[in-house]
Amino acid sequence: MTGAAPPGAGGSVGGILNAARQTGASLGIAAMGAPLAAGTGSAPWAFAVAAVVCAGAAVWFGGVQRA
Repeated sequence: MTGAAPPGAGGSVGGILNAARQTGASLGIAAMGAPLAAGTGSAPWAFAVAAVVCAGAAVWFGGVQRA
């Protein structure tokens, strides 16, 4: 991403990329821990949520065509 940024904007783009990466990691941890915190009491629910999120991301990004 930083290579495609206009001259002088590489630092800003790198910061946005890092913020997006950290936000995604935080949301992933929250999505996996939510079933455990909700009182279901079983790890399979947490892994099922993680699997659904990963499958959704695969479908979403599977349709993206890169130049």
